[in-house]
Amino acid sequence: MTDSELNGDLAALLGPRSALGWRWEAADGIWCFGLAGAALLVANVDGGRLHLFDHDADEDLYFETIDQLAAALSARERARRGFTPLQREILESDIELDGETLARYHAELAEQDRAFDGRPA
Repeated sequence: MTDSELNGDLAALLGPRSALGWRWEAADGIWCFGLAGAALLVANVDGGRLHLFDHDADEDLYFETIDQLAAALSARERARRGFTPLQREILESDIELDGETLARYHAELAEQDRAFDGRPA
């Protein structure tokens, strides 16, 4: 498969998973998983293969097919559900975040919870 075809497959897989926490970072050409800007999982096409970087495990994984990548995602996504420990620390601190930012972060968390729990939005 060409890189273009693999990028199309990656978009078809991850685009519908936006409620789980996936987003496209066009400037870098990567898909990132995590709330409030976190990139706990990063997926892209690299040298004709699908690449997944798992930040928590500090692990680079390569897959030949989109089905192989899809099979590896579910457990990793669930393990990284919600805010990171640093994000939780910031939210619980006395740092003053504006109301709009806090509302957006909590809306992202609620959307992710609904998506993981299979409830409609």
